[in-house]
Amino acid sequence: MSDAAKPDRRGLDPAFVRRVLFVFGVAIALLVAWRLLHVLLLLFGASLVAVLLHAIADPIEERTPLTRKWSLTVAVLAVVAVIGAAGWLFGREVGAQVSILSARLPAAWAEVRARADEIPLGRQMVERLDHWAGQTAEPAAPPEGEAEPGPPTDTGALRLPDVGGGVVSGVTNAVGSAVGAVVDLIVVLAAGLYLAAAPGHYRRGALFLVPRSHRERAGEVFDITAQGLKRWLIGTLFCMAVVGVLTAVGAWAIGLPSPLALGLIAGLLEFVPLIGPTLSVVPGVLLALNLGMETVLWTLAVYIGVQQLESNLIVPIVQRRMVALPPVITLFAVIAFAVLLGPIGVVLATPLAATIFVAVKALYPPED
Repeated sequence: MSDAAKPDRRGLDPAFVRRVLFVFGVAIALLVAWRLLHVLLLLFGASLVAVLLHAIADPIEERTPLTRKWSLTVAVLAVVAVIGAAGWLFGREVGAQVSILSARLPAAWAEVRARADEIPLGRQMVERLDHWAGQTAEPAAPPEGEAEPGPPTDTGALRLPDVGGGVVSGVTNAVGSAVGAVVDLIVVLAAGLYLAAAPGHYRRGALFLVPRSHRERAGEVFDITAQGLKRWLIGTLFCMAVVGVLTAVGAWAIGLPSPLALGLIAGLLEFVPLIGPTLSVVPGVLLALNLGMETVLWTLAVYIGVQQLESNLIVPIVQRRMVALPPVITLFAVIAFAVLLGPIGVVLATPLAATIFVAVKALYPPED
């Protein structure tokens, strides 16, 4: 047998084997991360809590003789005090607003239907909404041997079994979602306290996952990303506070009920980009519907004016010293994370995008 016909008995190239194992390792890591995606999101939420506490504790430690431990304790107490004061001051207002909305929504919807019936396109939209809501369900077939009932007097009536089953199913899903959200919130807060109490310990533990030759560079990127996320969070909280105060003042000026609650809702929803400011308009407009069309127009003017002031004046000033996240990245981050992660992805889209943005800039700094 010639040498050309002999099989190649040489061993595999070690470099090739390492590359194949590396690819398999990355694939397995991505699969595990996808399966643990909810846990990773909770960890990121805990990191935001820790960053918030450190953002409050840092100036306290710098300007007072308190140690790091006591500064962090004061920061935790300050956050708890602010949340408790907000609940005490606005809780009654929010409850009153919910009652007002519950009482006025039927009348407001009836007025919307009446106005929509005057427009052909509006009538079609209302009919389609009724169909989606199940209000055009056909009556159940009569039992065998019984005569069919006459024409129903109300074609929009629902079958009681369907209503009962839908209500029970809806209540069960709502209760399950609420319980899950409360458990997730407790986990995030508790983990955030642990991370804030010993950040260096957890930082060293995370760096152990990085090869020894790259740990120093990974530590630099980690610190730069943490500082960028901290600056972004401070800027966002400032914008939320300004939007909440301006909305409350504007709602009070035009005579809307529960202006403090409306300001609180607008400020909180400011954390969710694009969608949050749009949703914050809904309660104000619903409250203004029964006060006349002039009040509705004034309400829209207040919300639009606040958002224009925030977008064109407040945000540019804040971004000079904080993380300037391009609007296009924010837009597509909201869409992408909403598709991948659902509602929680919408809430965390901007901080996730800011973290990735700062980390990429730290890994690949622009050339001078």
